[in-house]
Amino acid sequence: MAKSETRSAPFNPQTTQRGVSNQTGLATPQTPQTATALRTPKQAQQETARQLINNKHAAARELEQAAQQGPGNNIYGVSRLPWIFTTFDDVRKAGGLSGLNPNSKGSNAIFWAANPKSVSWQIGQRGSEEKNKSGTVLHVWRDRKRGTDYDDPKLTFNFQTGNIMPQAQDAASPLIPPLPTQISSGLNNFYQFLQLVDAAKISKTGQPNLIHILYRSRIFPSMVLTGFFDPNMVVQFQDDSQNPFTVTGWSATFTVYSTTPRLNNFKELTRQFEQEGFAGFR
Repeated sequence: MAKSETRSAPFNPQTTQRGVSNQTGLATPQTPQTATALRTPKQAQQETARQLINNKHAAARELEQAAQQGPGNNIYGVSRLPWIFTTFDDVRKAGGLSGLNPNSKGSNAIFWAANPKSVSWQIGQRGSEEKNKSGTVLHVWRDRKRGTDYDDPKLTFNFQTGNIMPQAQDAASPLIPPLPTQISSGLNNFYQFLQLVDAAKISKTGQPNLIHILYRSRIFPSMVLTGFFDPNMVVQFQDDSQNPFTVTGWSATFTVYSTTPRLNNFKELTRQFEQEGFAGFR
């Protein structure tokens, strides 16, 4: 009985980035087993790091899926992914972030018809300066749990409602609210916001009922913020008789407890941008 013999194929320099060349010089697609075998230990470590970062972005991806279920199209045919404000209790009741529904009874989730006009960021550091005869001494209290010298960021949201005047039905524009008494989407968000701010601060499970925000902008394409609205300066707005069809000067201050990705991690921020890009701005 003849013995079988296995020989390795001769080296062929004709390779491509998409496959491994055979002896004829034609590229053959890599199978998952082939790709795994060709990875070096360093590449395997890099892949593991990427997976860890992807796991940290799971909350952002689930909230984005929920955003796609919410109202994103308007009468101008513009498709977008809205911001979302919600609570820990709402996420728990929905069985996950992707289960959020703006029409759920008793839900505090807000799918914004008009995203905030602007957001002002203030990020201090956990430290202070002391003057003495020898010069200046810097005292720093590092947050070991979060691994940063940054203090909790303070955000000031400036909201916009657009025209809050009820509109009669227009046969040429079926997306306009059909009843003259129907609340406009902007005013509806304003009422929802007043309810959200007053939501219970402790969940039924005994955990903090943190506010979760899906933050989408050119700077942060998909960031999840958790925290509470500042109890000392929560909601400000003006009911202006000269501008009766819009809520003017509407703002609120928010204290950020955590962000995904982390603000002090360059790799996570850049990877977020690479993964999300400008998909939400079409």
